[in-house]
Amino acid sequence: ILTLYEPLCVEALKSIHTELGPHEPHAESNDDVTIILEPLGSLMSGVGDGSVSVRPIHASFSDFLSDPNRSKTFHISPMEYHKRMAVASLRIMNKELRFNICNVETSYRQNSEIPGLEEQIAKCIPPQLLYACRFTFKHIIDHMTPSSRVDDDLLRELRIFLPQKFLFWLETLSLIKKVSESFLTMDAIAPFVSVGVSLSLHWEEATTDKMGPRTMN
Repeated sequence: ILTLYEPLCVEALKSIHTELGPHEPHAESNDDVTIILEPLGSLMSGVGDGSVSVRPIHASFSDFLSDPNRSKTFHISPMEYHKRMAVASLRIMNKELRFNICNVETSYRQNSEIPGLEEQIAKCIPPQLLYACRFTFKHIIDHMTPSSRVDDDLLRELRIFLPQKFLFWLETLSLIKKVSESFLTMDAIAPFVSVGVSLSLHWEEATTDKMGPRTMN
């Protein structure tokens, strides 16, 4: 919660938490989120409602937990949790992204011309996937330094994402009008990542004929 770039509701947090542990079925339990959050109602808002975003009530709570000298055994390392969030978000995208995720009837219209698209987005793209599409690479950037070795779990998920889900990611960003963010994040992450797949090749393919006639707006 403290390393999120945008607050999420309890149900979305549960979906992310499931992907935080070792990549094994049920490695993390959804019940853990409820167990952890319930006693923190005086420190965080939205704890008692699964559809309301959870966020710290006071910034001092985040400052306390991120300071090892003050929080001691309760210390949370932002860099470590940025990595864990990046891995979890990649896993979510690798599982949930698919072609034509909003079941648009034709690709020969601009997104702005599609009736009821906002309702389809809300229906077809859950909050945890929206978050992952927007912020996965920002978590990677904030986890790493130029001299960092790319984490094995990150590499494993990137090797799935780049050849199999990259175009679907761009399609989703197009639907939510956030394509410009992909230029910034991919430019920033490219120097850190070498996974045997050319980022520039995938970007070239994604921005030409493979996306079809529908424009990204």
